[in-house]
Amino acid sequence: MDTTTMQETLERTFDVSAPAHVMISNIRGKIDVQSGESDRVSVTAIKYLDDGNPDQTEIEITQTNDGYVHIEARMRERSLWGWLSWMDNKPCRVDFIVRVPRACNLFTRAVSASTTIDGLEGSLTAKTISGEMRLSNLSGAFDLKSISGRVSGQRLKGPLKLDTISGRVEMIESNFPTLRASTKSGRLHLETPLSEGDYRFNSISGAVTLIVPPTTRCSIDFRSVSGRVHSMVPHSERVSRSDAPIARIRFNSISGGLYLEPDGNMANREAPLDILRRIDHGELTVDAALDVLRR
Repeated sequence: MDTTTMQETLERTFDVSAPAHVMISNIRGKIDVQSGESDRVSVTAIKYLDDGNPDQTEIEITQTNDGYVHIEARMRERSLWGWLSWMDNKPCRVDFIVRVPRACNLFTRAVSASTTIDGLEGSLTAKTISGEMRLSNLSGAFDLKSISGRVSGQRLKGPLKLDTISGRVEMIESNFPTLRASTKSGRLHLETPLSEGDYRFNSISGAVTLIVPPTTRCSIDFRSVSGRVHSMVPHSERVSRSDAPIARIRFNSISGGLYLEPDGNMANREAPLDILRRIDHGELTVDAALDVLRR
């Protein structure tokens, strides 16, 4: 134990076969996962003894008989009174620094903890509550859930399933062959080519912006109580089978719009005066104009 900084550090190493299977859960602090050795999972856990109740905070790092590595920070079982006195008995902040083989199937769960994942190939299931999630240089199938936490991604490749409540999602330089997203009071900003797979969105009070190649052709099935499609790329809402575009977008919303923009289009975004002119001419409602300005 380091009495100067009031930290307790645990280190574990496990031999694994490809692909590795790793599960990480944290309730305060951070989760940092990056690629390391091809046949080994190494874990460093730093427990901050002066930030929370160390007696109530447990860290478990184990490997099951089937090779799965489990990493968890949790609270000990507590009485009802203990739960009611959360502020006096909150868990310690714990940082997990994990290095895994590049080929890795990963599951993470974070509460009031940030999550950073970089440089892996394999399925990713990640859940966060009140914590930021940062993803980069990943390929595989993605299943992401966020409540009151921002999600950012860069250079992601694979099918995406996304569910967010009160959180902004921004993913750039990515390629999602299929995409299913649900947002409640959260804005989605996704940069990806569109392919033959379905792209389905459900939105309640959240705008969705798709940044796509300028030559993208797509059909849009749009159903909204108070939302519109704003497109700066060629699209068709109704086409014959013989002339069907490659990409198919299905969008259901309550007070949320869909924006299609070509990549590299920052310089072409509308100036505020142009937006005011469109309002004056009846081309935009005030709510739609506010959506444009907030993007």
